[in-house]
Amino acid sequence: MVYNDRMSPVDPTSKAKPTLVDYITQQAQVRTIGGSMQRHEQGYTMEKRVVPDYNLLFVTRGRAVWEIEGQRHELTPQSLLLVPPGPKHHAYSLTKRLTLLSIHMVATLPGGINVFELLEPQPLMTVAKNTRLDGYLRGLLADYQGKSLFPRIDLLDGWTQLIVHEYLYDLAADVDIAKRWVDPMIMTLVDKLHESYAKPITLENIASWAGYTPQHINRLFKQTLGVTPLQYLMQVRMNKAANLLAENILSIHGVGEQVGFTDPYYFSRMFRQHHGRSPKQYRQMVCSDYPS
Repeated sequence: MVYNDRMSPVDPTSKAKPTLVDYITQQAQVRTIGGSMQRHEQGYTMEKRVVPDYNLLFVTRGRAVWEIEGQRHELTPQSLLLVPPGPKHHAYSLTKRLTLLSIHMVATLPGGINVFELLEPQPLMTVAKNTRLDGYLRGLLADYQGKSLFPRIDLLDGWTQLIVHEYLYDLAADVDIAKRWVDPMIMTLVDKLHESYAKPITLENIASWAGYTPQHINRLFKQTLGVTPLQYLMQVRMNKAANLLAENILSIHGVGEQVGFTDPYYFSRMFRQHHGRSPKQYRQMVCSDYPS
C-alpha cells in the first residue's frame, strides 16, 4: 500500500466524512502487469484487441485516436486514457511522430473490489503540467529513456503505484466522484471483517456490530462499496485462501478451515467461482514444485 503525502490515514472516530476517493487511495492495492515507452516516427496503428487488465496511456508527443467500443477518444500531449479490460478497441496516430507511455495494471480494495468499477471515472483526462501526477509519469519516462540519475526499469511497480494513487486523487476533481463519501461505520465494519473472516459470520452478526438492522447495513454497504457485507467477506476469504494455497503449507482442507469453511465441497465450489479453477488446480498453477 502507498500512502500519499497529501493526507494521513483516516480516523474512523473523526467527525469529518472521509470521501470515497480518500478511502480508496489509502486502501487500494495496485498490481503492475507490464509497461512500455513507445516512440513512433512513421505513424502508428494498433489492430483491434481486448486486454485482460487496465491500460493507462499517457501521450507526450503527437496526436492519436483510441476507439473503444466505437467511442472515439483523441489523445494529444498530456492526455491520459484509461482503457478497461474487456471492450474491443483499436488505435491509430494522427501524426507521424508519437510518443506514449503505456502501463498495464489492476487496482483493487483488500476485499477484491475493482477500484475503477467502483469509481466509474471518465476514460480520458488531461494531466496538468508540473503536478505530482505529471512528475511521476515523466519520472517513469525518464527511466525508460535512461535520462534519470539512476535509471531502473525494474522499479516499474513502484512508479505504477505512485501514478495510480495520484491518478485516483485527480479523479476527485470529478464532481460526481468528489461528493461520494464513506460512512466511518463502513470502515469499522471492513476492519472487523478482515479481523474475523475465519469465524462463522452472518449478516445478523455484522448488523449487530453496527447497531443497525440487516436491511440497512446491507443497503449502506452496497451504496458505498458496490457489494453487500457478505459478498465482501467472501472476497476477503477467497483472497486469503489464494495466498494460503500459494504458500503450499496447509492441505486444501486446512486452507478452507483457515478461511472459515467447514464444508470442503462448498469451499471448493466458491473458490472455483471466484478464481476460475479449483483449489487444487490453483495450487498446481502457482506452485511449480507441487506434485502433479
